Amino acid sequence: MDNGVRLYASRDFMSALAEFGAAYAVRPGPSPLIDEALCWRELFDYPRAIAALERAVADHGAALSPADRRAVEDSLRELRALLAYVRVDVDPPDAVLSVDGRDVTARVRGRIALGPGQHRIGARANGRVPHEERIDVASGEERELSFVLPFATGSVRITARAPTTPIEIDGEVVGRGDWTGALRAGRHEVRLIGEGTSVSIDVAPGEALDVRGDGERTGVRALPAPPPPPPPSLPRLEPELRGPYVLGAGSLLFPAVSPDADAGSGLGAAATLRGGWRASELAAFELLLGGATFSGSGAREGEDWTRATARGGVGIRLSTPGRPLRLVGAVEGGVGWSSMRWNGRPGAEADATGIDPFGLAEIGLEVEMPGTILLGIAVEAWFDGIAGVRTGEGLRPFDAGVVPSLGPSLRAGLGLW
Repeated sequence: MDNGVRLYASRDFMSALAEFGAAYAVRPGPSPLIDEALCWRELFDYPRAIAALERAVADHGAALSPADRRAVEDSLRELRALLAYVRVDVDPPDAVLSVDGRDVTARVRGRIALGPGQHRIGARANGRVPHEERIDVASGEERELSFVLPFATGSVRITARAPTTPIEIDGEVVGRGDWTGALRAGRHEVRLIGEGTSVSIDVAPGEALDVRGDGERTGVRALPAPPPPPPPSLPRLEPELRGPYVLGAGSLLFPAVSPDADAGSGLGAAATLRGGWRASELAAFELLLGGATFSGSGAREGEDWTRATARGGVGIRLSTPGRPLRLVGAVEGGVGWSSMRWNGRPGAEADATGIDPFGLAEIGLEVEMPGTILLGIAVEAWFDGIAGVRTGEGLRPFDAGVVPSLGPSLRAGLGLW
């Protein structure tokens, strides 16, 4: 039981099923069966999950506490609501039915319970050509299938010593001297009338037999069977786009707000390092660390200013599915520390510092190169809070509370999925 629980926690459900089955064989009780049901539910095999819970109630209901019994009955109601059903009519009636490669017992043949999704329903019988169909079902759906399995045949050539010798198969004359044709799979009696040759042959589906009655070579031998058709080509499965990643980005930014009415709005450059976890092909969560520097001319002659920021935050990254090219966007926010300095302006008003929130929105394209190397280009919009940046005398260098900046960005990184 301990091994099964550990394997279940690591999502190795098939191995966990083996451990819970072994535990039940040593000490029968409801717990291993309930744990088996949990594994089958994680594997989306709802009929077997239901069967395990029903067995726990039927065989060990007395060992369940009232709370556990209610929990099992609630799970049964939930799982039964997910089932779809298919009825299969097969000719011949004694054909063996299978669902997803597993033979169906006679007890459930009339109405087969399935979980929602795609399934393979097949039938086979001795001497018949097997048949299989793929169906998609939704919960609560009822489907009907009808299979007619044609007889399987083999190729047989019968050669007599004389070209006029009648050839008899199962009591019926089919030709003289030399006969080639298809026979149903199974045992047949061959007689060369007048030559004293009478043999029983077993024809297997797809087999080619040569029956000869020319002296020394009298008997049955297998002819070379035709080569099997090449297997169908399987689509190449791309690895799942999920896991950690890192990205480094460099940006050129154009602020929309200047410190003074007559000062230039300036120009900036930013560098960021981002690390995150892609939870699916569509969404990822990431942390951001970085900084930026802005500079511009002042309102007075010989004046210029610089503003440096250090930022840290979190965000969500969204992308379209597919490889190697995809559209990406991000929305992030956090806290930044800013330092503002006027060059050529005397006094305490020359320096200002403060901590304010910031926001980021971006959209662009990302290319995944071989080796999961990530390259991208985007347009970024930064929104730096500036209301908390003040000089030692409490003066604010910006009248606005937020400084928007817009510009292009290049990034490179590595996906670890």
